[in-house]
Amino acid sequence: MRRCTRAVGILIAAAWTSAAVGQDAAARIEQLENERRQLDREVRRKLRSQLYEVRARLTEAPELADVRKAVQDARTAVEDAEKADPGIQAAEKALQAARDAYDRAKDAAVATDPNVASIKQGIEAQHQRGEEASKARREAEKALYDVRRKVLKSPGLAGAAKPLQDAEAALRDLPRTNAKIGAAYKACQDAAKAYDEARRALPEYKAAQDAEAAYQKAKDALPEARTRKDDPQAYEKAKDALPESAPRDAANKAYQKALAALPEFQAVRDARKAYDERMASDPAAQSASEARDRARKAHEEKVQAMVAADPEGAALLAKARKAREDYDDAGRQRSEIRSRLRDAERAAAARDPKVVEARKAYDAAYTAHRKVIDQQTAEQEKAYREARKAHEARLQQALEADPKAKGLLDELKATDDRIEALYQQIRELRKQTKPGPRPAPGPAPAGKLTLD
Repeated sequence: MRRCTRAVGILIAAAWTSAAVGQDAAARIEQLENERRQLDREVRRKLRSQLYEVRARLTEAPELADVRKAVQDARTAVEDAEKADPGIQAAEKALQAARDAYDRAKDAAVATDPNVASIKQGIEAQHQRGEEASKARREAEKALYDVRRKVLKSPGLAGAAKPLQDAEAALRDLPRTNAKIGAAYKACQDAAKAYDEARRALPEYKAAQDAEAAYQKAKDALPEARTRKDDPQAYEKAKDALPESAPRDAANKAYQKALAALPEFQAVRDARKAYDERMASDPAAQSASEARDRARKAHEEKVQAMVAADPEGAALLAKARKAREDYDDAGRQRSEIRSRLRDAERAAAARDPKVVEARKAYDAAYTAHRKVIDQQTAEQEKAYREARKAHEARLQQALEADPKAKGLLDELKATDDRIEALYQQIRELRKQTKPGPRPAPGPAPAGKLTLD
């Protein structure tokens, strides 16, 4: 009896130890997987993006101008050979004709299939449902805006509005109460004033103003202007056809170009950037901005709570929420039905013998087209491949010589090695936690009944 108890205890201890080891291994596998995913999705992707930017910069470097030109010339030679060969031109026309015939056969098969027509009706029904839900949501939100305005004017919100008003006033007063921010703000105002004066002094400014006035006068005189609510498309078409439209666009383009060339234009941007940087780095500005954001959030929460407490507001919120849910559901339904529609269209085309024959004709035309191109441009294609190979070799040399590219390549290799090492550790841990084969049952003790 004592031996039996001891054996059972050993088995239980072994089972607990095995379970604990399995749990530790599972936790370790999850930890390694998280590290691998982070390296693969974040670190490796970032390194490859940076390497791509360096590669693009080196590709356009003056040192590679000769091989770059050789590649362009070789590609041009291939294209010129294709355009000049009558056999290739004839094959291209035959390929296009076969493609058009295949498209027509497929469209005809799809248009006469009853299953496709039924699915399209389902899409249209969900589209109409989505339009109705969108309209209901807009109506509810418009009515909610009126309830919100009523809440904003209510006496119960006066106490909640004061902290927001004080926080906004403190943020607005920073140029007056903070000397450094005030200097940056004044520099912005002075730069904007100088820019406005320089802008108005441009001859392109007056030309653009005159062209705009002529266009507006001609637009107002259009007969379609009186009926634009009933037929907005006709009005837009008539506007585009006005003789004054093109001169107006040209004058605006010239004016924008002249604006960009003004020294005052860049001065405004620099002054604004300096002001933004001052606001972002100044502790008082950061504190005032955070206080304004907290007050704004508290005020908005109070407004939303009062709107929800209003009987009309609560009903409108429920209506808007239901409309949004209906609109989203209609969109999901349309997406699912469109997937079925694509399957039905493919099935309808596959069943039609005319489509099958048209597809065979297109495949034959494509094969013939590729064959004649390969035959007639073999020399040019070979030269093009050799030019690209030479360009790639020179680019690889430039990458290896570039310090930044070399550093990125080393980092990328180290990252790939680490990812592979993590894979190896994960595989080993999974082998350790994999249960072994179960032992075959031994003979039953003497005197015991068995189920055999």
